[in-house]
Amino acid sequence: MAQPAAQAPGLNVVVTELPDAAAVFEVLGRPGLQVLELYTEWAGPTAACKSTWRKAALERGGALPCELSTACVERCGGVAGLEPYLAAPTSQPLFLFFKGGKRVAEVRGVNPPALLRELAAAEGTGTVAAVRESECC
Repeated sequence: MAQPAAQAPGLNVVVTELPDAAAVFEVLGRPGLQVLELYTEWAGPTAACKSTWRKAALERGGALPCELSTACVERCGGVAGLEPYLAAPTSQPLFLFFKGGKRVAEVRGVNPPALLRELAAAEGTGTVAAVRESECC
């Protein structure tokens, strides 16, 4: 079973490391908003977004409206819907937003403004919005 990887002190922010494709499949099938960070094994999960998730939680009274998970892209083979992302992994993390089992947004790279924007949009809408590197700060 997946284990929490990091918890922000004083806030209800937990990032769960998903060890394999079965855990990823289970998380993506859950109801509600799921945010999955895909990273390459050689680059590892990003620590740079912890402050972004803390900020989002603080703006919402201490809790996020989603579950945060992270998974190594090389261990996600066979998960339906992730094939395009598995074909050509890069050093940049990829954040995928799922709601009710459907992808509703994605953010490539560490881009705090885009992550916060997509989190806010995914809370109330079900539209797909891809953010490109050119929109980074």
